[in-house]
Amino acid sequence: MIRIPKCNLRAKVLVALSLWVYSTNALAGGGLFDDEQKKLILKTTMYYINQKHIQPPVLNDEFSSKAWQKYFDYIDGSHKIFLAEDIESLQKYKTTLDEAIKDNSIDFFEAAELLYNKRLVALQAICDDILTKPFTFSKQEVLKEETSFPSSLQEQEERWRKSLKLSVLKKYQSLKEKNKGKKDAALEAESRMAVRKWMAAFFARMTKPKASDVNFSYFINAILFQVDPHTIYNIPAQTQLKQENISKRFFGIGISMKETDGEYFVETLAPGGEASNTGLLQVGDHILRIENGQGELQDIFAMPADDVVGLIRGDKGTHVQLQIRNQKGEDKIVSLKRTELKDEAKLARSALFVKGSEKVGIVYLPDFYDDAADPNGAHAANDVIQHIMQLKTRGMTRLIIDLRNNPGGSLNQVVVLAAALLGDGPKAQLKGKTGIQIMQSNMEPIFGGPLAVLINERSASASEIFAAVIQDYKRGAVIGGPTSYGKGTAQDQWPIGKMGDSSKNIPTISLGSLTLTSFMFYRATGQSTQRSGVVPDILLPSPTAYSSELERDYISALPNVPIPTAQYQFSNTLSAERVADLKQQLRYTSIFQKIDSVAKLIAREDKAPVPLDAKSFLAQQNLRKIRTDQLNSWLTIAKKEQVELLPEDNQTVTAEKWYRDWLNDTQKDIYVAQTCDLLYKL
Repeated sequence: MIRIPKCNLRAKVLVALSLWVYSTNALAGGGLFDDEQKKLILKTTMYYINQKHIQPPVLNDEFSSKAWQKYFDYIDGSHKIFLAEDIESLQKYKTTLDEAIKDNSIDFFEAAELLYNKRLVALQAICDDILTKPFTFSKQEVLKEETSFPSSLQEQEERWRKSLKLSVLKKYQSLKEKNKGKKDAALEAESRMAVRKWMAAFFARMTKPKASDVNFSYFINAILFQVDPHTIYNIPAQTQLKQENISKRFFGIGISMKETDGEYFVETLAPGGEASNTGLLQVGDHILRIENGQGELQDIFAMPADDVVGLIRGDKGTHVQLQIRNQKGEDKIVSLKRTELKDEAKLARSALFVKGSEKVGIVYLPDFYDDAADPNGAHAANDVIQHIMQLKTRGMTRLIIDLRNNPGGSLNQVVVLAAALLGDGPKAQLKGKTGIQIMQSNMEPIFGGPLAVLINERSASASEIFAAVIQDYKRGAVIGGPTSYGKGTAQDQWPIGKMGDSSKNIPTISLGSLTLTSFMFYRATGQSTQRSGVVPDILLPSPTAYSSELERDYISALPNVPIPTAQYQFSNTLSAERVADLKQQLRYTSIFQKIDSVAKLIAREDKAPVPLDAKSFLAQQNLRKIRTDQLNSWLTIAKKEQVELLPEDNQTVTAEKWYRDWLNDTQKDIYVAQTCDLLYKL
């Protein structure tokens, strides 16, 4: 299976290729890497790069300098932790990292880590001291983005003072809206104490030994970014989450959580999950602590969401303890068994619209998921095909496949789904180190009516190749814009660690995994989506076009080099003349012009310095709210313009909040409304 990892609108060797299927192995030292393990990660990573990468880099001074700089971008991008003198003391490594990589040396990382931890310890005391004193919100000053490191301790402290003041000011404004009669001094004190608590948790987490593993992953990924943006080292916890994300199944207790000011609360209970079955948790319960790998109840205040999820999930049949506070204020500890769950809210879904005698089906696909370990598991193509077949039985005459914000997934699933709509013929081409492979899957088309594919600039990777094949075969109209993300590379997943020996009771040690770019994928035409993306047939301005980074924005993105065309035949369902005609028949042109205009303003204003006096800050926030409200009003179609939505037959699915919310949003979506209107004319 070729995996095309998702983009983010952006680690004795295990030699067998592992594609998203990992056994449950021991983690290094209970989750902490020692120096030898760090060197093994570096050595193994560079071995795979040299042997498997589609375009291995040349290690030289230029490569070294870029990797050196990228490390600081990752670990201290806001330029508040290191001092300029620290960076100067590390300059000696700037042009020698290439040699260090060849020698399997981590001296630069260790030297930088010592300085980093030294600064964190000092900053913890500085920040705590700052937060013991009241802030005055009448002084006019601003917080702006810094591009260089502070030249002195005084300048560093001033940057933190402003940053902390902004955090307190945000909390203050939030509390003021909820407590109209409370005095300003009391609100400021309450806000400052909340931020002080959050910062204490932040520094406690950042100075724990485990934080060094994360920092080491920044070091490895600073090197890998110079290879290409999608070759990534994943620490063990990230490896597990990626596997669960592509398979859409995991072992957990069946809850979703919401985070408010660093606190976590139960938001929903999954039907059939252990939390729901036992009745031990209720919606609204405050989760205070969760059992960690050492059997201790760990405080989760201000912990990153992925880390909280990682504590709750685990191996099948194991138990996890949670300390909760219910809505009566009572604290208790509950123990729940982890069972297998499917992430239903992240699977394909569908609905049917009606206008006169026409019925338009829409299938939304969050990503091209594929549970490679389970033939009966979640597979995007199979799920979408089932939705299409169900919509056909209900009288569907036209079809929209919504791939907006779809970050990618399995190329195999793309090929199967494309075949279900196109029939025989090449769907994509895959170029590796050994040559070019034509990807095809032959089957009878399941639907022959008018078709549209919705994309935006966050449609990436596998979703781009699907849109491209529909466009190249002239099977349907690709609508949206201004272009898709522009990722034309495919990745394999390789494990990193030490192989164990069960006969000697020696466990396999997992040190994470490497997501490695080993292929370029191409359209049947031989053109690549790399850097260029897919340009829609019919352009509809996007509300996030000016605030989104694209593949071409990364300096290390691989080049776009075409290959020969594969032989294929147009379906001729949609001619160029018909597309040109449809462009002149957009129903909501004036609204899309307004969307484009305000989106541009929002993107520009988001880069402006933030005022730290209450009056100016509130004025800036109010202006942003006005812009956002304007944008949302134009993104929402008027009630009288909405097409009628037929109810979903499956009442169990309909009862799920995530599905009801999606139905409601889809019915009001101006992009869906405009696409329906265009499909009626085909």
